[in-house]
Amino acid sequence: MAVFVLLIAALPLLYFVFRMLSATDVPKIKNLPEIPGVPVFGNLLQLGSEHARVAASWVKKYGPVFQARLGNRVHLPSPSSSSSSSYWLEKSWRSQSS
Repeated sequence: MAVFVLLIAALPLLYFVFRMLSATDVPKIKNLPEIPGVPVFGNLLQLGSEHARVAASWVKKYGPVFQARLGNRVHLPSPSSSSSSSYWLEKSWRSQSS
């Protein structure tokens, strides 16, 4: 019985610790593709030792600009500066015209 009460008391603490570890530094950006990852690690486990090939496959699947969580940080990888700048210019033009 005491173990059960201790377990019930520990659940909110475990939930709080989990939420703190999986929190990111920046909120998600709307309408920008995000690669699904695991809590706490984000997409670090998916990258592995072949990170360049994995990132290239993400570019083919999600487009030239996307969001990836590496640990608790959100990164916006892009294959080139021209693709990212053209994406942001197009996005700002759309938001101003609507």
